[in-house]
Amino acid sequence: MALAFILMIVQPHSQDEVMRKLEKISEIQEFYTVFGEWDVVAKAKVPDMLALNSLVSEKIRKIKAVKLTSTLIVAD
Repeated sequence: MALAFILMIVQPHSQDEVMRKLEKISEIQEFYTVFGEWDVVAKAKVPDMLALNSLVSEKIRKIKAVKLTSTLIVAD
């Protein structure tokens, strides 16, 4: 299993929309709106790196309001 935090910059005033869509993604365990350089942080648990790649590139980055992501993979 792999654990990762995905940081997102989203379009202005679209945090709620992004959060509603993240809620429907089974790999996402938690997500928060945050202050600072990033707008949303999500915690994801996936079986492997291939699944993480799929999650980020095919699910999260396809959310129209998500402008930029950065993925932090937790070291065991």
